[in-house]
Amino acid sequence: MKKILAAAAMPLLLSACVSARDATVTIAYAPASLAETPFNLRVGEFTRTLPEKVAPNQFETSGYTFNKQISLSEPLADYLKNAFVQEARHAGASLRDVPACTISATINHMQLISNGGTKLKWTSDVVYAVEAAPDARITVPVSASVDTSVNSAEAGHTQFITKTIDGILLNQAFLAFAKMHCHRTS
Repeated sequence: MKKILAAAAMPLLLSACVSARDATVTIAYAPASLAETPFNLRVGEFTRTLPEKVAPNQFETSGYTFNKQISLSEPLADYLKNAFVQEARHAGASLRDVPACTISATINHMQLISNGGTKLKWTSDVVYAVEAAPDARITVPVSASVDTSVNSAEAGHTQFITKTIDGILLNQAFLAFAKMHCHRTS
């Protein structure tokens, strides 16, 4: 298992990054969704459209004091995929290799914005694709944002990732599609 930085270290690292140097952090994601997804799902490919000068593991950063890079210890697409797997299981989905709907995602942006003071804003734009068969497919665009203070950066990040995943799990179009095309767990 990957080394996990203490929860208290995240705000320190982010506040230090805002003022001092670039940082790579490992953040453990704990499922927090209230969604119920009693379907057989297969998790497909999660990819990221990379902006110029942003590495696969970096958040896009902007704002008054953000000329530094905040990076996860793994690519953001992999992080979101792993968090999605945890959240789907938590919501009641079966991820076994049985007839299932495949959920894939494209991250168009995942950004951390600083106001130059004590506030941070996490934002994302993700397009999920759900496929039951070649002729049974939907896409669900999800935009999420969470405001937090630097002192509660890790909690804000967890809330932001949960909101990004809930965008698909609680989406009415997805739920209607899943009821019609995805096998229910037994």
